[in-house]
Parts: sequence; C-alpha cells; structure tokens
Amino acid sequence: MRQALHIFLKDTRRSWPFAVVKAIISAALAILVPRWTPFYTPVERFNYIVDYLYILLPIAWWLTIAHVVQAESLAGDRAFWLTRPYSRWSLLAAKALFCVAFLLAPLFVGDCFILRSAGFRPSEMPSQFLLHYALLTVYLILPVAAAAALTRDFRQFALVVVALAVAFFGAIGLAFQFGPRHIAGALLAPSDGTFRAFLSNWGDAITLAAIACALIVLQYARRVTVQARWAAGFCAAVACFSSLTPEDAFARAIANDSYPEVTAALSSPSDSRRFRSVIPNLVEIDIPVRLTGRPRNLLEGNVAAVRLLPPAEFAAIDTRNLFPQMRSEPDGNWIVFTLDANVLRKLNEAPVELEALLAISVYEDVVRTSLAAKEGFQSIPGGGEIALDQGFGPPDLWIRFPFHPSTLRTVCKVHVTGGRIIGPAIFDDYDSGDSSWLHLDPVISAVQPLNRDADMSFLLPASSIDVDVQRRVAVLRRDLRIPAIRLQDYAAPR
Repeated sequence: MRQALHIFLKDTRRSWPFAVVKAIISAALAILVPRWTPFYTPVERFNYIVDYLYILLPIAWWLTIAHVVQAESLAGDRAFWLTRPYSRWSLLAAKALFCVAFLLAPLFVGDCFILRSAGFRPSEMPSQFLLHYALLTVYLILPVAAAAALTRDFRQFALVVVALAVAFFGAIGLAFQFGPRHIAGALLAPSDGTFRAFLSNWGDAITLAAIACALIVLQYARRVTVQARWAAGFCAAVACFSSLTPEDAFARAIANDSYPEVTAALSSPSDSRRFRSVIPNLVEIDIPVRLTGRPRNLLEGNVAAVRLLPPAEFAAIDTRNLFPQMRSEPDGNWIVFTLDANVLRKLNEAPVELEALLAISVYEDVVRTSLAAKEGFQSIPGGGEIALDQGFGPPDLWIRFPFHPSTLRTVCKVHVTGGRIIGPAIFDDYDSGDSSWLHLDPVISAVQPLNRDADMSFLLPASSIDVDVQRRVAVLRRDLRIPAIRLQDYAAPR
C-alpha cells in the first residue's frame, strides 16, 4: 500500500495541470448549472456554456486517464519503469486511486452543490450517488483505461478512441434503421423482480464492466499486450455485430394475457388528413388507431414494428426502414411511418397488407394532488419538483428529478381564472435500466408545453395545478393486422 501511495503522489506531481483543468471545469459547472433552464433562447447564454462544459468534461477525463496510465506504459518492453521494483498491483491501485481522487471526487463535490441549489438533499440519496458514479465509471472510465493500457503512446490511444467513437455512433445510426428496439425490448422484459428483469436492465453495464476489468487486470498482471488486443477486438466485433443485426420483433415479442379487454383497432381514415409530410422524397403515412378497454388517460400506445406485404406483382418493392412511431393527440392515436414517394407512386391504388406490433402500456393512478400556482418549484409525489413558467406567452411546465427520470408518469393540468383547464402536460415514465442513469448532470429536467387554446385562455392567471402520478402496471402486446389497406388514403399531404 505504501508503494501505491508513492506512485500516486508521483502521478499527482506529474499530472497536476490535468487535475487543475478538471477542477476548473467542475467548479464552472457547479456555478453555472443552477442558472441553466430548459428554454434555449438567445438570452439564455449560460445554457450553451453548460452544454459545452459537459462535452469537455469527459474529454478532459479521457486525456487525464491516458496521461496517467501511459506514464508507466504496459505495451512494449522499452519502458524505463520496468527496471524499477514496482509491484504491478501497487501500480494498478495507484492509477485507480488517482481516478477516484481527481476525476470522481471533484465531480461529487460539484454535484452536491448543484443538488442543494435545486432544492434536493444529497445526504438523503447515497444509493443514487453510488449507482450514478458506478455507471459513469463503467461507461466513461473503464473502457478508456483499458484502451490506454493496451496502447504504447498517446497517438495509438487517440486512434483507438476515435475508432471506438466512430463505431459507436455508426452503430447507433444504423441500428436506428432497424426500428425502435427499446419498445420491442419492453415486450420481452418482465416488470417483476426476477433475474431476467435484472439482466434486461443492467446486462449491458455488467458485460462492459467485466470485459474492461478483465483486460486491465490481465494487462497489469501479465503484460500480454498482443493477446489482450485480440481479445478486445473480438469483443468489440461481437458487440457491433449483435447491435447491428436486425431483429424480428414479431417473432421475439412475447404475448401478455393480462388485461384482455384492452384492444387496438383501425379508426376512421378521415382523421389522418390533419398532418403534413415535411421530409423531401418521403411521404408520411398516418394510420389512425383506437385503443379501448381502459380509460383513455390510463393507456399509452407505442409501435414496436410495422410490416407491409404488397401484392405479388409488387413484391420487388422495398418497403423496409419505415421508422414507425406512435403519435398521440388529445383526440386519438396514429401509427406513423414514412415511405419513399416513388414506392408509394408504384403502389398507386393497390391494396397492401399491413401488420403492426403494438406495445400498449397500462397505468394505474398512484396519487393525485393539487398545488397552488405560484412562482418557483414545488415538491410532487415521486421525489421530483415542478414549476409553472407563464412568461410572456403560453405556459410551460418544468419538472426535474435528482439523477434519474421518474419511474412514474406525471400528468398535469392547470386551472386558470374562470374555471377553464389547460392541458394535459404528460411527463413520461422511464425504466430503471442503466441507459437512463448515464448522464453527467445530477439534475434531470424536462419541459412540456400546455395545449394552446384558440380562445387564448392561457393568458389568464393560473390558480392551481392538478398533478396525477401514475404507475405502469403492464406492457401488452397487441397485433394489428389490416388485410387490405390503400396507403394513398392515409398519406399526409405536403
């Protein structure tokens, strides 16, 4: 342990400029984040500064990690430190101690200040702190430390990091073409506390942590750089292949026999003519859908996949990459997807068979409360805070939570003078999976505009806010099959 401390102090003296830059960024965030608002206007210059700082922060981390780890380069056999009586485990412990002291510790101090400025109490959320920093370590520190341990110098390290970034964002872009996997995944993930649900939420983080830690420990223990590089390349190739392989959501999604009264059916085609196609060379198709079986405010529809089966004479037409989604309005729901204008022109009036895989969330009321419409934030059930911003135009509701978006759905309505009600503004719930925790800002904010009434009643002073907190109790699979539909009837005009 004494040797690890000596190495840590040596790294501190050698890398103090990196530590100073990191401290300056953390201090700037602690000062500016409390002044951040979700409203991006030319006046709100602090918003853009905060966004840039949150981009610079992980870059500063990665440069610091590379500088510290490669001070005793593990790749190659020409490093001078190999002639010294270093214990490999003391060396690894010193590097880990440096990351905790100069990466996570300044962030922790700044986060405590930001949370207290937002009205939250950091002392009451130790488990949230632990989970938040564990995931930051898994996704932002361990893979970069592994890359630094497997490369000889900063040039190699930079090339590896750039290649990983290109592969990561390229995989996201290509995976987007295969449809909304997170919705299909909701049909596979059980909502109870089973081991399968645990793996569904945290499997990616556990796998990444295990691979990165294995590579780091193997390199520090044996310095088998070539074998470790091959292992890292193989794991990266498998990850890219698995993320880019299209999945048949229709085959994988499981059926749910609960709530048999909840159904989805085609609605009147005349309801789909209100929208507009805005993307060049693409036509938006809006299929109206009616969800029944439960009160409308307790149902929410999502589209996991859409499949078009044209007649045999049009079988050669490519109808993939439809980018389906569900559009919800106060008076109805629409399955929305885009189709190439040339494809739609070739189909002309020919009827096609449409199959849609829907994921319908069923909610139940947890608690209802009413708040006075006053300035500033007020606590709401679920551990968050809400504020009404009326400004000079239509009002907006601003909600915020510490570390993680709420796992409960929040539906808000505003009462104005004269008895009228404006709304609803719906803040969606989030699963407890790792992706929703992966961010640097300790306070998660969201804004929802209230419905703009034609009679301009939103200009009247607000008197109270109704807050309805709901819990998701089930995600149901519903297959909507329309044997013969003319897409021209549902095409949004330009």
